[in-house]
Amino acid sequence: MKKITKRVVFIFLAGLLIINVFTGCVANGKKLNNSGGAAEIVDENEEYFYNYESQFQEPKEKLVSATITSEGMLNAIKRAKQLIELKWVPTASAMPGFFKKYSEYEHFNYIEGKEYQGIPYSSVYETNTYVGSNCSIETFISATCNPKSYLYTLDLQTCCMEPKAVTYYGMVCSKFVCYALGITETYNTAHIGDIPGMETVANGGYIDVDEILPADILNMPKSHTAIVTDVLRDKSGEVKYIEVAEETTVVKMRCRKWYVKDFIEHFGGYNLLRYKYLDSVEYKKSDFVNILDEKAKLDNRKYDILTKFGDKCNIDFSSYKENPITLDILTDSWEEAIIYFGDKKVAKVNIKDKQKLSFTPKKPGYYKVELKKGKKTSRPCEFCMYDSVLKVNSVSNDSFNVTYSSQTGKAVWFQLGEIADSVYKKSNGSGNETVTYTEMISNQKIRVAFENEYGVYLSRYNR
Repeated sequence: MKKITKRVVFIFLAGLLIINVFTGCVANGKKLNNSGGAAEIVDENEEYFYNYESQFQEPKEKLVSATITSEGMLNAIKRAKQLIELKWVPTASAMPGFFKKYSEYEHFNYIEGKEYQGIPYSSVYETNTYVGSNCSIETFISATCNPKSYLYTLDLQTCCMEPKAVTYYGMVCSKFVCYALGITETYNTAHIGDIPGMETVANGGYIDVDEILPADILNMPKSHTAIVTDVLRDKSGEVKYIEVAEETTVVKMRCRKWYVKDFIEHFGGYNLLRYKYLDSVEYKKSDFVNILDEKAKLDNRKYDILTKFGDKCNIDFSSYKENPITLDILTDSWEEAIIYFGDKKVAKVNIKDKQKLSFTPKKPGYYKVELKKGKKTSRPCEFCMYDSVLKVNSVSNDSFNVTYSSQTGKAVWFQLGEIADSVYKKSNGSGNETVTYTEMISNQKIRVAFENEYGVYLSRYNR
């Protein structure tokens, strides 16, 4: 009887061990393949889901980072890592539009109160919401602090009719690479190689890891692009790891080190590009994220009143010139709101026991709203109600006369065509230019980008 009991116990414990191993490999309906490199989530219905947690482990031997040969090269890397290392905590739970049908996957949701790192994925169709270009890191952080902001409440799939859109504020892979290089235009993956000053080091399938430098670009046309942030060698000079920063469609911006074998397997078919104007790249530190030896405040995330777009943002005046704009009051016990246009006080509103403030802007320009109770004054909310005028007249089959203006910003470039086949032209800022198409553009659409202290904003298309 004792022998039988021991055998039963042994079989029971063995069964538990097998179940534990199995459940370690199959979690929430997902199979993890940890054969090296990125751990792929195998989903029978979708091929593009990946768990981008780095599998990098510090080697026993000491590795040497690549030599930074210019300040511009360092600035490009810092710009990329600034967005990747930014930490933020949602104040409301939100479901990105692209992953609505995958609500059971926590990896594709934002959970209120949980800390996240990196700028989320947005939309390949420009909607004036790219972090670092259309809005600052500060604007993004302020939006995360307002549970009623568009970051949580606006569905970009409906807003811009883009089926793969995710969050209101965010990035996409091509915009991330352009941002790192200090380029305000959004060259998509089909046109990354067309950026003025972009040179081809190696075509797909022929990348020599010994040729790779920090700030080089990895690009697969019409698919994906990323930026190299480091090349790690052993004491003999052999390349062991390549660090790559990228924005992906799985709502995960990452910077990870790839073993050479895995790098070649993953990026071997990409083109290796190098930006020859790297020395022109500038960098500005932020009070909301620490990289290297910077000392950001990091405790400045408390706001009293915010627009749905956040603080220090650009808002299209044409959408509100006959309708009120609403600001959310996030802290209690205020008695009145003071509204400024520029430096001039234009209105005082009683807000006692109210949770929002609404008013109709009278004209384009810079506004500021602050709350008061006695001698106490809140942290202000500042924003620009921007305007834009665009008129396009045909001159010939491939040339157009473009007249444009904005009271709130300076013209910087034209976007010819929609995002899938966009071509960009620098603007001279004169307000009247002749623009020539160098290739076929869909529907001959044109719009102009203006820039002010809060970022770049786009006019509406001419048609």
